[in-house]
Amino acid sequence: LSRALRSDAGLRARMTAVDRRAAAEAYTRVCGGELPSEPELRTRSERQPLPGETPLDLGTLGGSSGGARRYRILFAGELDAGALASARTALRLEPSDDPRVAGAASAGADGHGFSWELRRIGTGIAWCVDVTARLGPAPATALGTLLHHHRQAVRALGPVPVTVERFA
Repeated sequence: LSRALRSDAGLRARMTAVDRRAAAEAYTRVCGGELPSEPELRTRSERQPLPGETPLDLGTLGGSSGGARRYRILFAGELDAGALASARTALRLEPSDDPRVAGAASAGADGHGFSWELRRIGTGIAWCVDVTARLGPAPATALGTLLHHHRQAVRALGPVPVTVERFA
């Protein structure tokens, strides 16, 4: 499905990202029952195991002694001008000098440093949020919270989240 969403503009045009409440309402209308729990829904989808090797190393990223981690949240679909403005606000983005980047921001939490950029991938094909995390000694729960927030913020504007990849 994620491959089809990336390559088929017609399929993307028929898809709408919704929160769980809206999905439950639609499911009840169409199927007449209660939307199954998240774990139950996951058992119904085809799972392809990911390779177990080390993530793609894009070079040393500096930062703390453990280096940094890079993540990409990939979204299928387009952001029109209004949605792009809303994404810049939701992600607290500042303008970037790089024409490929719609905006960039950074923040710290629990001794960790985070930076992120919103990028277009091809015209009318996809967008992504690239997150760099320089982790400190504290547990990295803030990283999961940040990735979840960014995924949900852009998802609410229409693009469909396809994957979250760790590159380094």
